[in-house]
Amino acid sequence: MRSMSDHTHLLEFTAEKRFHQRLVLPAAADHGPLAVTYADIGPQTTNGTPTPTILLIPGMGGSRLWCYHKDYLANKLGVRMLSIDRPGIGGSTPVPVAKRVTIWLEAVAAVLKHLSIPHVIPLSHSAGTIYILNLLSQRRDLLWPNTPLAVLMGPWVEPKHSDILSLKMAQMLPKAILHQYDKLMNLFVKAAPSFSASAAVFSAMASSIPSTRAEGPSRSEACLAGYGMDEEAAKVLDRLAMEYICQEDTSGFNDEAVICLKKGPGLWGACEDLPVYLQGLVQAEERYREGHPNEQPLKLKVFFAESDGMIGPKGQKYFEDCFAQADLRGAVCFDSVVEKGTEHDTLWTSDTGVFEKVLREIKANLS
Repeated sequence: MRSMSDHTHLLEFTAEKRFHQRLVLPAAADHGPLAVTYADIGPQTTNGTPTPTILLIPGMGGSRLWCYHKDYLANKLGVRMLSIDRPGIGGSTPVPVAKRVTIWLEAVAAVLKHLSIPHVIPLSHSAGTIYILNLLSQRRDLLWPNTPLAVLMGPWVEPKHSDILSLKMAQMLPKAILHQYDKLMNLFVKAAPSFSASAAVFSAMASSIPSTRAEGPSRSEACLAGYGMDEEAAKVLDRLAMEYICQEDTSGFNDEAVICLKKGPGLWGACEDLPVYLQGLVQAEERYREGHPNEQPLKLKVFFAESDGMIGPKGQKYFEDCFAQADLRGAVCFDSVVEKGTEHDTLWTSDTGVFEKVLREIKANLS
């Protein structure tokens, strides 16, 4: 690989302001002033009309800086994307773990108001499932009007439902060890700079073997299509992103681990119990549609990986069964698909082509 000095254009690219936005939320009854960092990429207007905004809700410890990898597609397809750092990540102020979900919802609403964005299409990956489900039930007003849509990729499932051994082992770890999660991530970055898993580090916590993304034979072509750059530049970008993420605050990674493993009651907010959550969501949708008779049913589109080491076949079956057995009463529509040739994390990366497919489906739903 060439020296980093040969990639000055990437250094300039990663420093651009759209990836490093900051807003301070005023003090409220239950917290002091809170800083929030976010990335705002893609065109803000199209032919003079505001561009629909996709709210990216990445997996565990997901940083706004992964928007480096989404920027090319955002501009190529003409969609605006917003990614907001959760507390304790990037420059977002840490908060107690019990307040993590509610503070994130408050931050989302504040950033959207600041940017004069009335509605979004939320798109989550992995642990982002917890946050998107709370958004659907707590801030229904923020969803796209008339054709409300939420997209979940590689949805996270509580380990007791997925029966993944490494997660069961991780769930037995004391909180004191989980509070060192960010330090473990930093070690992995030094050992394997291309490491890009959102949750697979749990496996490494049990086995001490970091996981890296597999390189396919058509990686160069995939990088050009997904990132707008060749394979070598994409590897440098991966490395820069991980290094920059770890140079910022990563203490929130620890709370993310605690939440994902449900190391305490009430951490998942409204979606503590998925079947109960769905009952409440349907009732809320029915009430909402009484005042919005022209609104179509809330559509949830879920993309599963063909081989998902984070939820496995049992986790997928549990998630789908919860919707199949719920009485959705036409208020909520659920559709799922398995993307061939993908794993938990490659489902979300731009070079597999799945993410572009999802963006095109979102645009088609809005038209």
